[in-house]
Amino acid sequence: MEALRQSQYNRRYVWLPVLAAALVLMITMGIRMSLGLFVQPMVRDTALSISAVSFAIAVMQLMWGVSQPITGALADRFGAWPVLLWGTLLLAAGCGLMPWLPGTWG
Repeated sequence: MEALRQSQYNRRYVWLPVLAAALVLMITMGIRMSLGLFVQPMVRDTALSISAVSFAIAVMQLMWGVSQPITGALADRFGAWPVLLWGTLLLAAGCGLMPWLPGTWG
């Protein structure tokens, strides 16, 4: 009976990292997919050209794809929770620093 209870406990909590990853993916996909709506306002409100803004978005998309195997390997080595935590902190830092980096190199 104890083994059955332990098995149900493990089965219930094995989905927590999956749900956390899905939540992070929904947030990042919302950020990534809505950027096209903000290209013209960013060009209008900053000294950046439309090509600079488009290039920044393209680099972001490329880095998102390149980082997938790396973060997967890190999750295999260190576990899903630390990788999710650091990924969330890096995403928040990047979003928070964007207003202070208005130049092309920023």
